[in-house]
Amino acid sequence: MKIVAWNCRGLGNRPAVQGLLDLQKSEKADILFLSETKLDEWSTNVLGDLEISRKRLKRELKLCRRGARSKANIEKEGVLQYRLEKVENQIDTYWRQRAHVKWMQYGDRNTAYFHAACSERKRSNRIGTLRKDDGGWVEEEGEKRSFISNYFATLFRSSGNRDNQRLLNCVHRKVTPAMNNDLTKPYTRVEVVAALKSIGNLKAPGPDGMPALFYKEYWDEIGEKVTGEVL
Repeated sequence: MKIVAWNCRGLGNRPAVQGLLDLQKSEKADILFLSETKLDEWSTNVLGDLEISRKRLKRELKLCRRGARSKANIEKEGVLQYRLEKVENQIDTYWRQRAHVKWMQYGDRNTAYFHAACSERKRSNRIGTLRKDDGGWVEEEGEKRSFISNYFATLFRSSGNRDNQRLLNCVHRKVTPAMNNDLTKPYTRVEVVAALKSIGNLKAPGPDGMPALFYKEYWDEIGEKVTGEVL
């Protein structure tokens, strides 16, 4: 026996009836449980309470900041700011969940919702015009690509003094010749073994997928070859 439960909105409308028929046809259920969730009132009440709380907290925070600067007011401002951030996070989560419900309901099917979502995403990602330093506007697609590329190339290019040696001469040397020799000397077999032992047994597997435990356990057999590869 196959039992299917379906929760939807608007059981009496045509899309819901058609969806029910499609579900029964695809699932071939012996028993089908139907339920309808009334989200409108819940949505209005929850969002309404959050919006009221946000407005109230903003009003209290504004009054607190206008008051005398005292230890009590500073602590109160911190508490109000924390509570306001919590409420705003809850509102953001609410709208994210609503969007998720919409997507779960309509998905990427060829519906008005799907086309509206794609169109909105395209509008959000599209760069209409770009303003130049002289006040002019860049509108053509080819010109926009060139303008953006040149802007960031200039932004991250140094325009300062290129005489690096002159700058380095003003920096006191901290690494002595002895320290430099110690840092640049070739690695030894002892250091390879010490590095291996410092890795957790099941941490950071290499490209071959073997954890450090494998090399530790079979070091007597593969140690020479591994050390030769490293050095």
